[in-house]
Amino acid sequence: MDKNQSLIIGVDVGGTNTDAVIINHKGEVVTWSKCSTTDDVTSGVVHAINDCIAKAEDKLGDNKVKQSIRRVNIGTTHFINAVLQRQSLAKVAIIRLCLPASVDVPPFTDFPADLKSCIHGKTFMIHGGYEFDGRSISDINKDEIEQCARDIMDCNLKNIVISGIFSPVNPQQEKNAAAIIRQIYPRCSITLSHTIGHISILERENAAILNESLKPLSYHTICAFRKTLSDLNLQCPLYLTQNDGTLISSQQAIQFPVFTFASGSTNSMRGAAHLSGLTDAIVVDIGGTSADVGTIVKGFPREASTRIQIGGVKTNFRIPDVLSIPLGGGSIVKQHTDQIIIGPTSVGYQLTQKALIFGGDTVTTSDIAVAAGLADMGDKSNVSHFQPEFIHLALHRIKTMLEDAIDQVKVNTNQVPLILVGGGSILIKSHENIAGISTTKLPPFYYVANAVGAALSQVSGSVDHVVSLESLERDEAIEQSKSQAISLAIEHGAEPTTVEIVEITELPVTYVAGKALRIKIKAVGELVFNYLDNASNIQLSSPDEIIPQILSDLYEEIYDSISNKVNDTSEQTQSEPELTTKSIDPITGEWILNEWDIECISIGAGILGCGGGGSPYIGRLRAKNAIKNGKKIRVIDANKLKSSPYGSGYAVSVAFMGAPLIELEKLASGTDTNAAFKAVESLVAANLMSDVNLDPDQIEQLAIKEEDDVKVLYNTDDTKAAIEKLNRGNKIIALLCAEIGGANSMEPLVVGASLDMPIVDADGMGRAFPELQMFTPTIYGNQPCPCSLADCKGNQVTALSCKTAKSLENFMRKHVIQMGCFAGLAFCPMKPEEVETRCVLGSIARSHKLGEAVLKARKASSSPIDAILQCEAGTLLATGKICDVNRIISGGFTKGLVKIQGVTQCQKLNMEIEFQNENLMVKSISPSGKSQILAAVPDLISIIDSDTGEPITTDTVKYGLRVAVITIPCAPLLKTPKALEFVGPKAFGYK
Repeated sequence: MDKNQSLIIGVDVGGTNTDAVIINHKGEVVTWSKCSTTDDVTSGVVHAINDCIAKAEDKLGDNKVKQSIRRVNIGTTHFINAVLQRQSLAKVAIIRLCLPASVDVPPFTDFPADLKSCIHGKTFMIHGGYEFDGRSISDINKDEIEQCARDIMDCNLKNIVISGIFSPVNPQQEKNAAAIIRQIYPRCSITLSHTIGHISILERENAAILNESLKPLSYHTICAFRKTLSDLNLQCPLYLTQNDGTLISSQQAIQFPVFTFASGSTNSMRGAAHLSGLTDAIVVDIGGTSADVGTIVKGFPREASTRIQIGGVKTNFRIPDVLSIPLGGGSIVKQHTDQIIIGPTSVGYQLTQKALIFGGDTVTTSDIAVAAGLADMGDKSNVSHFQPEFIHLALHRIKTMLEDAIDQVKVNTNQVPLILVGGGSILIKSHENIAGISTTKLPPFYYVANAVGAALSQVSGSVDHVVSLESLERDEAIEQSKSQAISLAIEHGAEPTTVEIVEITELPVTYVAGKALRIKIKAVGELVFNYLDNASNIQLSSPDEIIPQILSDLYEEIYDSISNKVNDTSEQTQSEPELTTKSIDPITGEWILNEWDIECISIGAGILGCGGGGSPYIGRLRAKNAIKNGKKIRVIDANKLKSSPYGSGYAVSVAFMGAPLIELEKLASGTDTNAAFKAVESLVAANLMSDVNLDPDQIEQLAIKEEDDVKVLYNTDDTKAAIEKLNRGNKIIALLCAEIGGANSMEPLVVGASLDMPIVDADGMGRAFPELQMFTPTIYGNQPCPCSLADCKGNQVTALSCKTAKSLENFMRKHVIQMGCFAGLAFCPMKPEEVETRCVLGSIARSHKLGEAVLKARKASSSPIDAILQCEAGTLLATGKICDVNRIISGGFTKGLVKIQGVTQCQKLNMEIEFQNENLMVKSISPSGKSQILAAVPDLISIIDSDTGEPITTDTVKYGLRVAVITIPCAPLLKTPKALEFVGPKAFGYK
């Protein structure tokens, strides 16, 4: 058939309405239909499509419209609803290719209990995985994989996920493992994690698990859609719309149902862009209950940069960055004195029964629109009693809600166009002057923009990986990534000549001194018109041909077994942890931490991190797992170190060293920091401290070498034996936190639980700092050595002494890169009296107090910022909005500037915060541009979410966030002239 006669049907299935359109090859809307969504979904689709076709036949005077339909594109929320409702989900077995790494946080960690009970089948962690630069952590073991397959068969599990460390960098191990499993167990379904998500293994695994669990439902639903097309005598291929605004074939949708989760809001934004002719704009889709606000860039929704929770599960697959607010055509309007409250409740689909204009008794925003002359529907006389002041206040409140939402999704202060779509768009005057908006467009067919977006026919290819720049230039790495994305788009059916790059993001990996780069690239092209028609030739009467017969039978069998099953949801979806009191051992006086304590400490540590130090998230999970597994985490006061039952000995600091991004993918093994500790412990036992003079024979026996001003011991059997002979019985009796701010707040808790050792309530920074020489004990005279760095593979390097703490920092940083940018560290043995005089005391209790204040404020719906300030002798500089963020990477550190439009109790206050991983300095900026320093390092400067009290790190801060900027005085140990040499403004390049 001639391309010029081709038509496409787009359908969007929403919670209330099912919308459909027919567009021609020029993208013009021929006809449209809107009908109620039905419980079985397909009936509503049939009605909408039939109505569209009938209207098209009438309009075009052609009763052969069906023969001109070349494809049907459907957007549906059916699959995400199954997750939210815990229905029709299959049990999943997961195999993680990781050993010897990443065993401390197993799959399904942090899943809501009720969802885990529905999905969790069996978990395996076996050898495999890669480093960030593609080097193998370990090779996969065929025997291990075959045994996994047999165990899964024995458990009668048929849905499998395979997840390998850094599989987005190199997917080969996942592919090879799948091939081995299929040889043993051909009648199974497999999802490979690299096909689903990006860097960050837990979130990628979670997304892959949800995907595999949904496959039987996806097959059943898509077969039902295809039968619907067959019943309508539509001989054309079926596509589903994806989260990123492109299409996925019905075959692919069966294998990747999670890619359709957010297609509703995505379709609206794509349709808005198409109908308005704008490619870069803000889109507001106002429905009956809520409004979705998002940004389109080059015609596509901007992708969310943070973890997305689906049904309580953190995931990281492609999904648009959309903000939903309780503003819709059915939102209930109430007045208290001169204050108007809109939402969050709504009459929703009952608008035509409950709104005043339809004879009901509830004041809704639609009533306001009719009274204001913005819309003509219902009986206007029913709202004639509204006072002009009431109408004015309500419209002003609607406008204010919209402006606040728009401001939060914008990426800068520049004015941008606004596109209004959705039936609720009648609430906004198209000529309204809206803050931050240059022009407002209400395009034709705005009421079915979602269906128009579904009808558009483009496909994509994307890559997200970390590349090493050791042997590859940056430009070459980006060009290679572009080629990969373009190839994927073509593979998915794009016409090669139409493919273009629509997104490039490059993020240097911090702490790696420019030697690694995370690259995210997306390519998009027009779908070849005969791509699926000729390539697959699917027969509608034979849905089994959509996928191989073996999987077809398998999915039907699994669906039949789960579709009528009532899942046990007695285990509730997890929420905030339950408040508990401190548990103090009556005999030893030790503070025994529980899960509530861990939650509190992790939030407080984030605040004390001053924007840096990495997220405590992974460490929090590890510590909670240790408690669940019966381990004890014991915290003691520094003054207890000298007393029984600990005896005499030393305290040693433990931490992880490396890039926080790497830790999200290559999780802790539980052996790396322990191994580093054991090496230092053996040296302490042998009295091989930095201040010990060794004779030439001992130096030879220990094979001591000097590198970069550091005397080094390498981990050999001969060295270990020589050290053991020197054992003098010295002991390490406790662990110490290197820095309480950020991720390293959790490391001593986890190691202490593993080794059954107490952790001193103290740390060496009182906050977060980026380098070892900023550790207070070394500032005041302690030697940082002996010090040991170890990874999960048994690689280890130990420093016996060093010229300076900075030389040790440089030496260890070099070796941590060789270990894959993530390793455990133990250093600086200290006597009890040194801990008491040279460390920041009470750090763990302090972070606990801060975090507990935030959690209690959330539960009481009170201000978490007020709660934080009541805990500390801090100062609220201002609350306000992030209006600009600039970042650069230099020397392995993220440096930049955050600009904030703020207010104090008395006046407006614009501020700038300069950061280098951590926030370093905050200045006020006068209208004339004059700056005044309000606070500077080493005092703590934290940016806090003003609503939740959640700390915001320098790598996640972005335009539009509503924040509070607080300062907290640093520990007195950091304020002396000696300390300021290492941690004051001059140490960070300020004059």
